[in-house]
Amino acid sequence: MFTLIAEVVSQSWSGEVARETFATLEDAERQMSRWARFGIDGYCTDVDLLRIVDGTATEIRRWNWRRRKPVAPEPVRRTA
Repeated sequence: MFTLIAEVVSQSWSGEVARETFATLEDAERQMSRWARFGIDGYCTDVDLLRIVDGTATEIRRWNWRRRKPVAPEPVRRTA
């Protein structure tokens, strides 16, 4: 199971604006591309983050706005 999540980040409000679940990663990526290009259900076109998480809520894909495609998320850098 894979979940596509769209989020908005602003000074006045930040949070999730859409969520959809898919059986395959390919289906989730296809919808991610649609959301990035055409908006989400015609009401929210200015999202700041599109990401796909797996069943354990681990992020596995993130939309790269510059490259216009889904990419693997960058690993979190931890400092000691």
